Amino acid sequence: MKQRLLLAALLLRPNEVVGANELAATLWGHDQPASAAANLRTYVRGLRQSLGDGGPWDGITAAAGGYLLRVRPGERDLDLFDAAAARGRDALAATDARRAEAELSAAVGLWRGDSLSDLPLRPALARRVAQLAERRLLVEEDYAEALLALGSPADVVRRLRGLLDRHPLRQRAWGQLMVGLYRTGDVAGALDAFRQARQVLAEETGLDPAPELTKLYDDILHHRPGPVAHPPPGPDDAAPGRTPGTAPGAAPDTAPWAPVARPEQLPRAVPEFVGRSSELAGLDALLNSGVQGPTTVAIAAVSGMAGVGKTALALHWAHRVAERFPDGRLYVNLRGDDQTGVLSPSDALSGFLEALGVPHARIPSVLEARTGLYRSLLASRRMLVVLDSARDCAQVRALLPGAGGCMVVVTSRDRLGGLIAAECAAPLTLGLLTAAESTNLLASRLGGGRLAAEPAAVADIVETTRGLPLALSIVAARAATHPTVALADIAAELHCAEERLDALAGAEQDRRRRERQRSAG
Repeated sequence: MKQRLLLAALLLRPNEVVGANELAATLWGHDQPASAAANLRTYVRGLRQSLGDGGPWDGITAAAGGYLLRVRPGERDLDLFDAAAARGRDALAATDARRAEAELSAAVGLWRGDSLSDLPLRPALARRVAQLAERRLLVEEDYAEALLALGSPADVVRRLRGLLDRHPLRQRAWGQLMVGLYRTGDVAGALDAFRQARQVLAEETGLDPAPELTKLYDDILHHRPGPVAHPPPGPDDAAPGRTPGTAPGAAPDTAPWAPVARPEQLPRAVPEFVGRSSELAGLDALLNSGVQGPTTVAIAAVSGMAGVGKTALALHWAHRVAERFPDGRLYVNLRGDDQTGVLSPSDALSGFLEALGVPHARIPSVLEARTGLYRSLLASRRMLVVLDSARDCAQVRALLPGAGGCMVVVTSRDRLGGLIAAECAAPLTLGLLTAAESTNLLASRLGGGRLAAEPAAVADIVETTRGLPLALSIVAARAATHPTVALADIAAELHCAEERLDALAGAEQDRRRRERQRSAG
């Protein structure tokens, strides 16, 4: 049993070092024996023998305080599933229903039951298994869409009844079931399916069905042509002059599950942003990496000392790549550095749900229900979520999407090691600015001419502020608001210990005031 758990933990993070402490927690939880480290090594040796070092797999390697399982592309069923699912979605987007059905059928056919259902799962491993289940459900819904497009509504009804018995909150599947029933001639069954969906949503979440699902119900009730429009059998079969996916004279067969709200919550970025080229490249790489697939949530954990520019970096990058997230951008200041005003995950979720179009009166009161609703709304979206100024991992976890092509950027003074270990967040630690970057920041605020007139004073300011962006910004603000004061005089002030403390205290007060204003706005 322990060897199987160990193999599962390594297979879910292939070609990546998994820490020994994390593996021990996966095997024993909080009740680790005194011999846990020795036992772990024993289990690793047993797995190496079972896998056969030098065979088709390179085996398990000890590295950097943990272990790494080398897996080649396509060796896991999960890799084959993801590849087939991606090809199927591409075919759906190209209105090639036959190819989509073949690829998505191959993808769902790789599943032979629930993942690791016969193993005792600790929280970290259980979260990863839940993410796999969500990926499977999304593909099941895509497959239903392909079957509807091919004119096989009876197959859709058969598959989705079982799916909705196990996962009754999936509104996309309810809509597909209604369309399938209608196309088989069971109008009463289609209307009853809507009533079932409405009842379970009210009981479980306190919400009404999405407007699109309600409209579909109204269309079926009045026998409008939309639900019975013949979807596209393939790109070559669309009649000239007719939109693919519609019958002659019929309205487009639009999906009844698409969310309607498109939030744009990013605050204004710092206009004079300088430096951080390697950090920006790291965020770009995470966004562009193969990990950022249609069902994977990429997470960047940006950490660093107070005033180092974590928020400025996150917002600058977020605005720069905003177009890569067509379904919107969410932002919240968690106020993790404020000892008296830390924002709770429940309150943060309330704000997110309202931004996503959920009426305030319909937002669940329980944190778990809010998290479930939030993740359901983001599951089929491609969104950017910026969680600014987090205190710790516990404040963040409920705000992470469970699936969907989303990306999350978290900023914190804490290194968020738990998020890196359990949620595979990519760490990005900000250091101080270089002397050249510090000079460029001053120049962007004061102009090159003023700096050129007092190069010695500029060098003194750069050295005294030690590359801390917030301190440099405070100095620049003082110089900009007092244009007749020489930079040498401002540099001299910084050398006074008492005045330096006042300046840093003022900087901290300004930072907190900006955070409060950003949250209020």
